[in-house]
Amino acid sequence: MKNWKYLLESMILLGLLISPVSALPIAGVDFDDGGGGDDITPDDLELTDGVTVSAWAFAGAGSIPGVDPNANAGRASAPVRKINGPNNTSANPPAVGDAPPTLGIHSFSITIDATPIDLNSVKFDFSAATGSANIRWVAFRTSLDANIIFSEVGAARPAFPTVEIDLSDPKYSNLSDQTVEFFWYCGGQGSGDLDIDTIIIDASGGSFVDRDNDLLADNFEQLIIDADGGDAIVTLADVLPGDDFDTDGADNLSEQNNGTDPLDKDTDNDTLLDGVETNDGTFDDLATDTGTNPLVPDTDDDGLPDGVETNDGTFDDINTDTGTNPLVADTDLDTIPDGYEVTNSLNPLTDDSGLDPDNDDSDNLKEFNRGTDPQLDDTDGDGIKDGSETDDGTYDGPTDTGTDPLDFDTDDDGLRDGVETKTGVYVDEMNTGSDPFVEDSDSDNYRDGAEVNIHGTDPNNAAGAPAGLSVLFIGGSANGTTGSDPRIIRFIQDKYGISSVTYLQASVATEADEDSFDLLVLSSTPSSGDIRDKFEDSLVPIVNWEEAISDNLVGEFGLATAILSKSILTTSISHTGHPITEGLPDPVVLFDAAGPETTSSGALFEGVTSAGNDADTGEAMIFLAETGDSVDPNALVPGDVAPARRIMLPWTDSTVDTLTPAGWQLFGNAFDWAVERLAGPKTLEITQIDYDSTTEPGNILLSLTFNSSEGRTYSLYADPGLGAPLENQIEVDDGVIGTAGSTTAVVNFNSFGLDKSSATFFFTIREN
Repeated sequence: MKNWKYLLESMILLGLLISPVSALPIAGVDFDDGGGGDDITPDDLELTDGVTVSAWAFAGAGSIPGVDPNANAGRASAPVRKINGPNNTSANPPAVGDAPPTLGIHSFSITIDATPIDLNSVKFDFSAATGSANIRWVAFRTSLDANIIFSEVGAARPAFPTVEIDLSDPKYSNLSDQTVEFFWYCGGQGSGDLDIDTIIIDASGGSFVDRDNDLLADNFEQLIIDADGGDAIVTLADVLPGDDFDTDGADNLSEQNNGTDPLDKDTDNDTLLDGVETNDGTFDDLATDTGTNPLVPDTDDDGLPDGVETNDGTFDDINTDTGTNPLVADTDLDTIPDGYEVTNSLNPLTDDSGLDPDNDDSDNLKEFNRGTDPQLDDTDGDGIKDGSETDDGTYDGPTDTGTDPLDFDTDDDGLRDGVETKTGVYVDEMNTGSDPFVEDSDSDNYRDGAEVNIHGTDPNNAAGAPAGLSVLFIGGSANGTTGSDPRIIRFIQDKYGISSVTYLQASVATEADEDSFDLLVLSSTPSSGDIRDKFEDSLVPIVNWEEAISDNLVGEFGLATAILSKSILTTSISHTGHPITEGLPDPVVLFDAAGPETTSSGALFEGVTSAGNDADTGEAMIFLAETGDSVDPNALVPGDVAPARRIMLPWTDSTVDTLTPAGWQLFGNAFDWAVERLAGPKTLEITQIDYDSTTEPGNILLSLTFNSSEGRTYSLYADPGLGAPLENQIEVDDGVIGTAGSTTAVVNFNSFGLDKSSATFFFTIREN
């Protein structure tokens, strides 16, 4: 179990529900693994109460995705997690009493044994997962409620209020031998995401057994008896209320009443002994009475452990003595929490809210409120100072761009906000003139970033848009969110246009769905049974990475003679010069980490082309069939020939996430080859000649620049006439190593014995 912000590991051993009155935590989630890492697992906070806790369950677009750095910005309780809801739902939250939503559902449950308990409350911190004006809401109920019992709109980042939902209704009392599930729902404008943290389920009740009538519960005393088998404490009578077993300044009865650990001097691990944390809210002195809570490592929730807040008014260091008050979240009353000030190199003892140490035209208070870094003038690295990114959605000029200071690409078009100057005039890639709030400034169906970075077209001029095409993408989920499908769909959109891709779930796809499209793309995220026997005779080109439908079973593509296997060994391929490898080195390094790719020894069907071999094992990697190529007759493809181009790639559900730039280029080449848009090998051409006779007087140095491909080698020939046959020319250099795009070779006339007095020279480049 983790170290909790509010509830610590050592609380599990206390039998905390011994009191019939006090409500204490029994379950919760703090998204903290205790080592500075992140953990979403719900925790059983009291292991002796007969209550067990389940894992999260999600439904209808519900999930808790990976850590979002923006969620942690300005949050003293980080790590904080987002919870995902459905896209573009109503901005209006459900009302208390409404039927529960059917989307964006997050839940975990507790199972109660025969000992009755009363549920008292549910508490959690939450806000909208954005600093913008988008409305994001959360609603809540339990399985004992048919309808919503709590609903509220989340505050914008970095605000993070705590809500407490009262469970005093009689239906929550005297619960035993049953499971209770807790449901959170989220939604709203945009993605419907919320930040959430520190979920706590409080309960009371249980049984109190005290056979020796010393006011100490038997299970509490048993903990002390079992702590050291070699000491003299062996019976209930040996455990005395006034003794201090762990010598922390709090006797055993106080530890029981306070809920602290009688075996741990510092229950909450804040470096203060339990005995000095009197929890009376008044700091008297550091050695005997801090007034802090012995169960909470950060009593004032300012992001600093109680033990480092010495309240002496002098900042010494962040790890041992900040001089701040552990009972006041903002010691200097400048509306910035002490923890934020300390961790961001501000002064927690002096009002510095109006200062601007990073000179970004955003003072410290604004940086705190907006979640930006007060020591970094451009928090999101987009080329615009934080102060100029006003996040109001309106571009007024370079000093008020209206963009989000926490998002380097506000409109998600593939260009940094800093290069989108909204002048309408493209200057270069550092001044694109495009609109930072519109992903397609010229409405030509291509995102601005795709135009600038991929196609080399003007994002402000629709007349220069590249030709698009239509793609049917078949995936496993209803909305295309499985595995790497979203990333690949965007990749295709950037190649062929935003509206180029139509998504269809494999389980509902039928034969001929693809007929009106230029290209069919089959992901590996569906079950092979949902694709088989639907597209084997399609006249549409197909790019596929579901390996189970490429082999020789009936209703498949017949590209192989055996079921393809998956390997975790392959990270590169050697190839034989197929067009899809044009411009790529040999071998092609596919991945920057080892991952599963499709390989199959001896499975290549005669007549089908392999783009290369696995560099480690020599197995076929990429299977390509040209229109009319023979395929395995066992697949029952009409005529036993490929009716259109077919490609089987070595990806699986998520391997494209580790593709190298060369791997992505190969991926794009495969699409272009399938639709016959892949340019053939470039004609070798000398594009520039530079003459130098001054560097070495009496000699001639000639620089020849020619277009080339990376990893290829070239030979250079010279002829003092007008171009004799190659065998009659002088071989100047037979080992020129090509680079991607172009290569420059230097001809030294003296070194190669060329006649410097010749009036003309004819040079020839040949690829070896």
